[in-house]
Amino acid sequence: NDRGNGGRLSHHPLQQEEQQSAWKRCLKSKDGWPWVVVLGVASVILAFPAPESVPTAGWGLLAIFIATIVGAVVRPGGFGLGPLCIMAVAVACGSGCLSIQAALKDLGTKNLWLVVMAFFIARALIKSNLASRLANKIASLAGEGNTLALAYCFICAEVILAPMIPSVTARTGSIIFPLIVGTVQDRDRDGSRNIASFLTLCAFQASSISSAMFVTAMAGE
Repeated sequence: NDRGNGGRLSHHPLQQEEQQSAWKRCLKSKDGWPWVVVLGVASVILAFPAPESVPTAGWGLLAIFIATIVGAVVRPGGFGLGPLCIMAVAVACGSGCLSIQAALKDLGTKNLWLVVMAFFIARALIKSNLASRLANKIASLAGEGNTLALAYCFICAEVILAPMIPSVTARTGSIIFPLIVGTVQDRDRDGSRNIASFLTLCAFQASSISSAMFVTAMAGE
């Protein structure tokens, strides 16, 4: 019978040995050390008393925030920044350091979803090879091997789209950047990334200039 006095579960020595061995395997494995580092950083911060001007919930939120940054570096379990942020928000809400309303308040803003949808469109253009086909069309207009003319083509496309798309992220991130990626995949074959660096720099400078040229070119205006 697994139940002892008062209907409570009794811990057998075999179960305790299995739990200890599982913890030791986690420590010895390469995947277990990042979790130990993340939890250790949070534990060290929480071990210190919070300053008088900082509430207890704010001190716990600081520990979760720094542990999330450390987790983005050591990547526990192979998780990226997105899953780690979701875990951090869940821990912050579950521990009472942050209310659910405060955690989800910014998800209703239009600017956030505009940025998210812009990169969704960019990923769709890259995955469907539509960006590569458009890039080849632009490259054919610029001429074979003429990288400078190709940069001018991208700059002209940026200036034409600027009055119609009032977001630098949506314009450069979802339209121009996938075209540059498609062009680099076909031209920068030696792995030097010189063409990629040059076209990316041109696109960045063109987006800044086009945003200042038109009133409807960026959300800030």
